Amino acid sequence: MGVVPSLPGGCALIAASTELDDWLGPARDYLVRARRGLLDLLVGTVRSATEEGQFRPGVDSARLAYEFWGAMLGYHHASRLVRDPHASERVHRAFESLGRVARAAGVVTFSVDRAEKHYNPIGMVHGGAAATLLDPVMGGAGRPLLPAGVGCRTFDLDIRYVKPITVATGTIVASGTVLHHGRRTATAKGRFGAADTGALLAHSPSTRLVLS
Repeated sequence: MGVVPSLPGGCALIAASTELDDWLGPARDYLVRARRGLLDLLVGTVRSATEEGQFRPGVDSARLAYEFWGAMLGYHHASRLVRDPHASERVHRAFESLGRVARAAGVVTFSVDRAEKHYNPIGMVHGGAAATLLDPVMGGAGRPLLPAGVGCRTFDLDIRYVKPITVATGTIVASGTVLHHGRRTATAKGRFGAADTGALLAHSPSTRLVLS
């Protein structure tokens, strides 16, 4: 992304686009084809990343490619016109942010089979077992949304138990979903349900502290 000696004027296509955007003719036609080709390449790259599981399902490939292109235009102007010494750092952070959003669905789900060793003295799964599962799925849902090197910890956890859980309940599915993600705190909700019937067994809101 940086300006190199072989291209002291930055991106030739972007520079020419500014000059020729309203000049009809073969030069402008070439630039239009080049830009469309680049966007098509970006869209194809996003689709491939989604198919390979690197990006979450449902990512709008055309929009993400457009946003990448917008970040590149912003970098070109900041670097070439304004001579901003922080242009490279900022565009890299912009790309990292776009990548995090594309990768993270804000949801984590996993399943577990209960056993009698998890029972309390009254013959059902101990409430602490549900808390032990719900806490990490809510934290895990928010972790991909954090910048590199930034962590989070549980601030509060409020489990509401709906139905007793026993071995007969079968496989349990624990899921965590991010509701809000800010600079200092994040809010998530957790759900504990039966895999076979979908019945709600327990649920919990939680607040996470973002540790920078």
